[in-house]
Amino acid sequence: MNEPIVVTPYGVLVGLLILTGLVALIFLIICLIKLYTILRKVNKILDTNEKAISETIQNLPVLTETATSACENVRDFSESANDVFINLGSAVASDGSEEGLISTISDITSIVTKIVQVVSGFFKK
Repeated sequence: MNEPIVVTPYGVLVGLLILTGLVALIFLIICLIKLYTILRKVNKILDTNEKAISETIQNLPVLTETATSACENVRDFSESANDVFINLGSAVASDGSEEGLISTISDITSIVTKIVQVVSGFFKK
């Protein structure tokens, strides 16, 4: 019974390996518990907001069509405004009369007003 305890390098390595495995197993259990808690919270949030999420998903096609339409309108108006600015430059350069300039400025303001109406109408929806 009084035998001495022999410590060998192999025994130390096996002991360290067992200890490392236990630490890794405890860490894995803690991570799985936290993951379970997070998934349970996410599931609760999804269950609570199921109706709102469904309505939002159903409204997405309408929203994308509205956004596409608004972008097309803005593009059309900006092309018109571009043409007006080109015409303004040529009118000022060639004519120089006040009536032509006032008409061109009136065209520009009406186009800008239409652009603002389209953009504000998009955000009101």
